[in-house]
Amino acid sequence: MRICFFLDERIEPEDEGSRFVVSSIVSERSLWDERADSATPIGAMRLSRRLDAIDNFLYGVPAAAIVGYANVPSGLALSGEVDGTRDVPRMSRLDNIWSIVFLSVITHGLGRICGATGGKVDMEIFHDPKSLTGSHREAVRTFLAHNLTAMASELPVKDPADEPRGEVCLSRFEEVPKPPSRATPTTLQRGTVLAHHLCTQSRSAIASTSLRVIGTVNLTEAVLEVFDRFAAAQN
Repeated sequence: MRICFFLDERIEPEDEGSRFVVSSIVSERSLWDERADSATPIGAMRLSRRLDAIDNFLYGVPAAAIVGYANVPSGLALSGEVDGTRDVPRMSRLDNIWSIVFLSVITHGLGRICGATGGKVDMEIFHDPKSLTGSHREAVRTFLAHNLTAMASELPVKDPADEPRGEVCLSRFEEVPKPPSRATPTTLQRGTVLAHHLCTQSRSAIASTSLRVIGTVNLTEAVLEVFDRFAAAQN
């Protein structure tokens, strides 16, 4: 099975800090290629109708989505702060937080597809361009390439009758720029554009109790735990 992920992100002001949001559209690639054109009208809809339209479109593909968010206090979300790890010597604090949320959303997205098949999964990840350092970008790609199978195997089993989870391989990890004004989007651009629209609807998605295939996950604790470990390592 070939699965595609389309991701976009945004940072929103939050009480005493910032909210980091990453949205992900998850679909079997062949189904996406067949039906992506049907998502085009969503961007022209009124904001009040857009979230339900995304949910209905994904339900019909069928596909799914995850909106992950982390509320980060202002003392941590510092634009001028530089972090470092063994594999990424220098990265901006905001990019570091982004990568934690990004990877966590992919993990939760795996939960939407693993269990549906016990065979090998080829995973393609397409995301909005991000101005990361070369070492940071490569670290994210390498982490995914080496850990996707383990990440999938550790997810809770929804149905005891599910087959054992198979190997998950990263076959593509690419940036997809938004289409120029009035240009016809490519199939991949339709995915990242839809993820963008979902990002802008994140607060409504979090508050909703009626969405069928769009899930949300609060990653605040996960982000704060990582930085607690950073602080402990420096002491």
